[in-house]
Amino acid sequence: INTVWADNGKSISRKVTEKYFEPNTTLIINGKQVYAGYDQLEDHFSRVGKNIHGKIIFPLLEIMRAGNKLIVHLNEDLYDNQGIYYPAHVMAIFTLHEGKIQRWEEVADSPYFCQAESESAVYTK
Repeated sequence: INTVWADNGKSISRKVTEKYFEPNTTLIINGKQVYAGYDQLEDHFSRVGKNIHGKIIFPLLEIMRAGNKLIVHLNEDLYDNQGIYYPAHVMAIFTLHEGKIQRWEEVADSPYFCQAESESAVYTK
């Protein structure tokens, strides 16, 4: 994700998508479905890369695994195109199938998601 933000979404490709994600992959952020399937995933990351700049902060706060679930607790530094800073505190639950992400559920606590602009940048398919 840091690479996608750094190059404004240009690094997302079908080759990368197929390497890390199942064909029926879905992403849900704060209870709203963001994408379903490869085409929507690639469109989402391309659009986000043009509208949001940021990075995941390492080291990650926590990582836990339970069965086919990988739970990651992290912080992100997010900036919109005007350079306004929106820190994000994130809990992500990845459902894995044969080593690839099948479902990505995320709760993101950030003032960014309180803006109308986040609807078109993040949630529009």
